[in-house]
Amino acid sequence: MRAFGVLLLAGFLSPWPASAQEPSPTAVFKDQVEVELIQLELRVNDKKGRPVLDLERADVEVFVDGQKVELAHFELQRPKPSPAKDAPSSPGTAAATVAADDRTFWLALLVDDKSLDGPASRRRVYDGLAALLDAELPQDTRFLLLIEGATPRIASSFTADRASLRRILEFEAAQAPARPQDLLSPSRIFRAISDAWWRMEEGLHTSGCADGMKEMLRHADERAFQVKSRVDQSLATIDWLTNQLAGLPGQKAVLYAGHGLEQQPGIEAFRMIADICPDEEARDVSSYYTRYDRTTVLRNSVRLANARAVTLYTADANGLTGDDQVSLTGSIKARPSSFTQQLEALNRHSGLHQIARDTGGKAVLNANDLAQAFDHLAEDLASFYSVGFYHPRRGDGELHDIGVRIAGRPYDVRYRAQFRDEPEAERIERELLAGLLFGAHGNPLQAELALAPAEKATRATVRVPVGGLTLLPTEQGAHGLVRLVLAVKDAAGLWGSPRQKQVEIDLAPDTSQARAETREIFVDFDLAPGAYTVALAVHDEVGGITSTLEQKVAVAAN
Repeated sequence: MRAFGVLLLAGFLSPWPASAQEPSPTAVFKDQVEVELIQLELRVNDKKGRPVLDLERADVEVFVDGQKVELAHFELQRPKPSPAKDAPSSPGTAAATVAADDRTFWLALLVDDKSLDGPASRRRVYDGLAALLDAELPQDTRFLLLIEGATPRIASSFTADRASLRRILEFEAAQAPARPQDLLSPSRIFRAISDAWWRMEEGLHTSGCADGMKEMLRHADERAFQVKSRVDQSLATIDWLTNQLAGLPGQKAVLYAGHGLEQQPGIEAFRMIADICPDEEARDVSSYYTRYDRTTVLRNSVRLANARAVTLYTADANGLTGDDQVSLTGSIKARPSSFTQQLEALNRHSGLHQIARDTGGKAVLNANDLAQAFDHLAEDLASFYSVGFYHPRRGDGELHDIGVRIAGRPYDVRYRAQFRDEPEAERIERELLAGLLFGAHGNPLQAELALAPAEKATRATVRVPVGGLTLLPTEQGAHGLVRLVLAVKDAAGLWGSPRQKQVEIDLAPDTSQARAETREIFVDFDLAPGAYTVALAVHDEVGGITSTLEQKVAVAAN
């Protein structure tokens, strides 16, 4: 057994020392052309919204940046019943280490609790999610439950234990709402605008429009700012979750359930002012709400989800509601028009539809029975065409546009519109951090990790079987390259930035015996006293295979 040492005494956040073995600039594998298999999920529906499940490979054309590409594989995926839906598998709020591979389906359930209107909406959402657990989803499905109240919290880390998750959903449904009642209610804003107009209209020498405009705009501005803040917070949570899921192998999706994601926050309040005071619209109202426009922020969330290969699904928690017939006293003129009230619902739905549609997902809108709607959603999640094509890997971080055409058929096709040529080092870091957060690790290289105290440091011993590495022949025998990525999480759940280092593997001309060896690599790093979780990724740079390992360590005070 041959050992390599890497010393890191300045702390695990410091750069790895240059004295460790550096890869040779003349290594043979530096000249090879790398390609990456890009996986794409196609969901196809006819004009009536029914899934189309009889397409052949010849029916589908895929384009990258406008250029047609050859398909490497094409397969229809259909749901297979799980043999043990309620079998216990690492339940609880703390992430337990679970094995994962490319067949795993990761479904993150995100409940925007702060936006829900009240007990009825909350019960509708949680009952719908409980029903989703009984639906036919891919066999190896893992569920995560994240509740967004004043701050986001993971109520249940990824688990296949549906019975345990169902109990957690029932508990959460019984809790008090996170949002103060009527804080963002359109009815409250409509009433405030109407009252402001009517107070001036009743005055002896005042006009509701001329003298009440300032107060009416103040109320509309308050509404727009509150909605904008909520939408931004919700999108930030979706973006955070998307980034964390990116490091997991297999199919990944987020199901967001909330009040809505308004593309134009407050537009219905400004529109009401324009209804009441049409002569003032051009001067004071028409361009006022544009300062709160969230179109760019929504598009950024779509681009991020596409780059991370995460499909977004959304659901409106309010269900099918008619016009909000607000009871207002006084003149009929001070009421919001029917169009203005409809505009509020359309605006809430606009962002939900956009982020779902443009990432290949689906929005559930105007559904009073979310249990039934989520059952249909489960079929959409589990039934799709798995399509793959090869693309040259440059690792430049660029986004590439995807286009799909079904030959000669007017079908509705949904898919992620872009993919990102992710740098290899960045991808490995994401896999490692996902393992730290969710406890999902894979070990195809059969590597081993052992932690032990060392002089003035903590030592990680990494054992890598040579036979599992891809080696290239050289004049001296064979050569390979292993990349190590180290990350440490403290007891509070915070981790430092991952650090990377490459280590060369050289074999003598008689490689048959050497391939049976296990190489040891030592990593010494300094930690303050406390409890930590250490995660290490071992990446075969030639073969493109990564193992992620995790172990806990307690550092005692000197």
